[in-house]
Amino acid sequence: PVHTDIFKNYNKGDWVDVNPVLRHPGWTVGEIRRLDKHSGQVQIVYEASDKNYLYWAHLDEQTEIDTFMSQTTDYGAAKKESGKENLTKRLIEMGFTVNNIE
Repeated sequence: PVHTDIFKNYNKGDWVDVNPVLRHPGWTVGEIRRLDKHSGQVQIVYEASDKNYLYWAHLDEQTEIDTFMSQTTDYGAAKKESGKENLTKRLIEMGFTVNNIE
């Protein structure tokens, strides 16, 4: 189960910051692809070296997952994956003020 309140309502398609420490250490953006409601783990797709990778992380593991753009402000991978319009919509839904995303 998930104990961290901020992640309790996350769903498939939500963006997060991820630190895939076992494969590509360092914070980057990722998209939740699958949720295991029994364990509190999520499968996240992220980009490294121009390839997409999958990574499982528990939503309470603060060294591997955080709220979107809290550990990184580089959302280029998210923009490439989802497209400018979808990313803009997601950012607005999450409460960010969006002016021009290039």
